[in-house]
Amino acid sequence: MAEVKGKLGPFAAGILVAGNMIGSGVFLLPATLAGIGSISVVGWVVTTLGVMVLALVFAALARLRPEAPGLTGYVREGVGPFLGFQTLGLYWASLWSGNVAIAVAAAGYLTSILQAGAVSGHLGLLSQVLAHPAWGAAAAGGFVVLMVLVNMVGPRLVARLGGLTMLLGLLPILAVAVLGWAWFDLALFQKSWNVSGQPFFGAVQASVVQIVWAFLGVESAAVAARTVRDPERNIARATIGGVAVASVIYIAASAAIFGLLPAGDLAKSTAPFADAVRVMLGAVSGLVIAACALLKAVGALGGWVLCTAETAETAAEERLFPPIFIRKAPGSPPRANLLINMGLMLTVALLTASPTIAKTFNDLINISVVLSTLAYFWSCVALLRLGWSEPKNRLWAFVGLAFCAWVIVAALQDPKTLMFTVAALVLASALYLLRPLWAKKAAA
Repeated sequence: MAEVKGKLGPFAAGILVAGNMIGSGVFLLPATLAGIGSISVVGWVVTTLGVMVLALVFAALARLRPEAPGLTGYVREGVGPFLGFQTLGLYWASLWSGNVAIAVAAAGYLTSILQAGAVSGHLGLLSQVLAHPAWGAAAAGGFVVLMVLVNMVGPRLVARLGGLTMLLGLLPILAVAVLGWAWFDLALFQKSWNVSGQPFFGAVQASVVQIVWAFLGVESAAVAARTVRDPERNIARATIGGVAVASVIYIAASAAIFGLLPAGDLAKSTAPFADAVRVMLGAVSGLVIAACALLKAVGALGGWVLCTAETAETAAEERLFPPIFIRKAPGSPPRANLLINMGLMLTVALLTASPTIAKTFNDLINISVVLSTLAYFWSCVALLRLGWSEPKNRLWAFVGLAFCAWVIVAALQDPKTLMFTVAALVLASALYLLRPLWAKKAAA
């Protein structure tokens, strides 16, 4: 890579895609899928195929518009400024719910560790606190505030924290995906096949909506097209390769965990990977895995809080968002920006609070999936406009549109998800209409 001024080759870019997808947010996913059953493994396969098509869409867009600034740029050039702005607004809003979901995952694994301490220490009061319906939301909110404060110190601390915890994130998933098969119980897997009682298609569809969450980040290589060597060839290779690596790990872990724990126990778990390892290797190993997941979630949350603030600041520098999101001095943290985003994330945490951590996590990922998939939908439309002359582009775009529409319609059947989606669309539209106000002030 050195001979091309540090640009990424297909392998490094593929690792970028896989790494962005295999994040801490997946740590609670088995608990939410447990309400459907081990039939969700079929959902993993279906989602992988759909995401592969989206990967080809993003690869085609990166080839057609290599200088465009990510999804927003693709949509803006292909469909127009209003939908380009909508895509930006939806992506920004998806970060709020996605960040809170990561915080909830951290709260779940913290709960598992504290519960073990409460039981061994016979701490009745702590047990009561952990069992309170408000505990999960309060702990998640605490993690959000903590990571905003870390970002106030500066990006170096955030980067160090993310780097220290990066490899820890793979340990819980790989432990189950690889070692779990030695303890796999086929009878238990079969017993958990379809606990939802829905017809086959309904159960698979319900699982797909949740599983898409694990693949958010599929566009990473396309968004970073300017840093990839020979993007016309390598973006597609990197994206498909990254999705393939992530899907193999996901499917192996998801199938194995249903052969380790009954679906009923999984659904109640606040730390499913830790509980699975506890069955395999004992209580101490389960606590180690829980600690790894907790640290990875905290590290990832710090990075995503930074990304959320940078998204708003970049939009403000382009006069798309109000200037309050721009830092006052170069090198200083964007304090007002971070505080505004913190307020928005805490609002999301409050409005999505549920009696159980798994239910809260499920609500949050549904919201994040819909908002992100809407951005993917408009990217497919952009490919139709920009790459219509090539038959393969039309094929990928139409199939991608069908997949996105299926996910969106299925997810919007939940009233809370519908409410948040409408609110995000209204907010994005309002910001677009008000944009001339701060654009004129900046010009003056």
